[in-house]
Amino acid sequence: MTAPEPPAAADSEADRVSDLSTLPEAPVGDLRIQVVDEGHAYVQNLECSGDPDSDPGACAEIARVAAEWAEDDDQASADNPFAEVARGSVCTEREYGPQEAVITGTWQGEEVSTELNRADSCEEARWQRLRAVTAPLD
Repeated sequence: MTAPEPPAAADSEADRVSDLSTLPEAPVGDLRIQVVDEGHAYVQNLECSGDPDSDPGACAEIARVAAEWAEDDDQASADNPFAEVARGSVCTEREYGPQEAVITGTWQGEEVSTELNRADSCEEARWQRLRAVTAPLD
C-alpha cells in the first residue's frame, strides 16, 4: 500500500510560502565611506561580493533599503538608495546633528558619489536610510 499523493493545491501553497524570488538579490558593491562627527572622523570600506554568507550585514541592509525605496513610486531614483533629496522637496529646517559623510564607489554596477548631512528633515531621513553605512561597520 502506498501513501496517497498530496493534492495539487498543497503543492502550489507550499511553493507560494517558500517562494524565494521575492527576496532581493545579494548586492554587489564597493563603497568608501568617510564620516565626520564633531571632533572625530573615520573612513571605512564596504565590499559586497554578492555572497550573503560572507558579506557584512550592511550589504544586506542597504539591499533591503533599496528594495523598500523601489516600492515607493514617488521617488525620482526609486532603485537608488543613495539618491539625493529631490529639488523642491519640503523639509523642516531643524538640524539633527553635525555629522557629515561622503560615499563614493560602485553599487550594483552604478557609480556612487554623494554627500550626506543632517541639516534638515529631508537630509535626516536620508541619513537614517543609509545608517547601515554611516555608522561604524562591525
